[in-house]
Amino acid sequence: MSQSNQSDLFSSKILKLKFTIGSWHSSNRLILEGDKITVTPSTSAIEEAEVTCIPSNENWLEFSHNLEKLNVLGWDKSYHDPSILDGTQWSLLVLTESYEIDTGGSNAYPGNFDELIKTINRLISQEYFTLNYNRTSRYISG
Repeated sequence: MSQSNQSDLFSSKILKLKFTIGSWHSSNRLILEGDKITVTPSTSAIEEAEVTCIPSNENWLEFSHNLEKLNVLGWDKSYHDPSILDGTQWSLLVLTESYEIDTGGSNAYPGNFDELIKTINRLISQEYFTLNYNRTSRYISG
């Protein structure tokens, strides 16, 4: 795909966005409904409050371009470390008229996962999701 065609692809309006990260006892979930994003902590993460926002068109465009820069379309469907039975699970679903991203993992992450977290935090204008997944032995570089 040429660079200009790929840029056009990432200019598509995001119709569905879901991001979840956490463990069996504590996870955070981001869901786009209409034009509103809601981030909900699990019931055991009482110290976190629900966040609701309506990103501007500029925020959406920046988010889409960051997905392109991170080559999220090129991420594997699944990242897993079978040597660990408990830990952190995550999933990302992005649906537009032009493409679908459906990826996730259990105790393993793509090499630029922290950049995705930063991109999501910028979209919701809050440092809600924590970083430093690249400091684990389960971080898959590249």
